[in-house]
Amino acid sequence: MNYYGLFIELPKKLEALIYEEKKKIKELSINEFVNHPPHITLATFSKPYKKVFDEISFTPTPIAITNKNYFVDDNSHFTLYYNIKPNSSLIDLHYQIINNLNEKNINPLYPYTKSEWKAHITIGQIKNKEYAIKFANEKYKTEITVDRLSYIKYENKKHHYLEEKKYC
Repeated sequence: MNYYGLFIELPKKLEALIYEEKKKIKELSINEFVNHPPHITLATFSKPYKKVFDEISFTPTPIAITNKNYFVDDNSHFTLYYNIKPNSSLIDLHYQIINNLNEKNINPLYPYTKSEWKAHITIGQIKNKEYAIKFANEKYKTEITVDRLSYIKYENKKHHYLEEKKYC
């Protein structure tokens, strides 16, 4: 499936840590999520939205990663992720994007929007429940500031960066 997305890019130090986590589960991975570059997904959508950066407001935002965790889908796949504490700036940004998509009749691809949206950093997806539990029990907390957004096209199982914007 091809799609477009708007992501929050991570600072280099956190990005390196996420790549290390992805490397640990590479052999357990059941799909290409483990190969995706580290990011926070704000929205994914079906058609291009080229003026996205002109129509949203964003400033550098401190975020707190509170723990590691997983969720399970209907197929018993465990998605490992770093949890981000709810943050009014991120929630507002997500709402801006979803509202703009709706105004332009561009469909978000996943049902988890607005109040159901949860900021997180996906590591990958596995079927090994024991590893998922071990991962979730590992303690990790940090606070960082995010200040870059990227607009991507996902095609042939790869992210292609179409535009990036750093906010000061």
